[in-house]
Amino acid sequence: MGFNPDIHDKIYVVECKDEGYWYVGSTLQELYDRADEHSGVKPGGCKWVRLHGGLKKIYFLEEVDTTEAQRIENDVTAFMMTWFGRTKVRGGDHNNCRKDCYTAWLGWLPEHLRAGDVPPLHACVMPHFPLKLRRLINRFESLSGLHHPDQLYADVFS
Repeated sequence: MGFNPDIHDKIYVVECKDEGYWYVGSTLQELYDRADEHSGVKPGGCKWVRLHGGLKKIYFLEEVDTTEAQRIENDVTAFMMTWFGRTKVRGGDHNNCRKDCYTAWLGWLPEHLRAGDVPPLHACVMPHFPLKLRRLINRFESLSGLHHPDQLYADVFS
């Protein structure tokens, strides 16, 4: 199914007030309404953001076809869990907030993060939409000013 401009989800990333905590979401609502929910102005929002101090910033990544939104949200979440650590990011189907979430069943985590506390050195996310995911991650890096620590830079003296 192709992109339908009348039915679309917005993929976004919430930076929580607690340093280093993130939430990846998608919504059919206007982003300012969803931001009000995450910040507590309106009812709703997710438990993860509330547990980590509330909303500090929200980054809009892209509008996507509703049929692709859940998979893209999961891919961005898995990528960010690899980047920031599985204890610092939630979103999509990877949204366990229980205190025993790392000692009980780990099936809620992306598969490459289930074994042990440290992902393998070259663990990578194999998304269903690799070009779209790369574009979203590039946009996130540009908007947030954060960059992946394993990224190589050609100009080391800048």
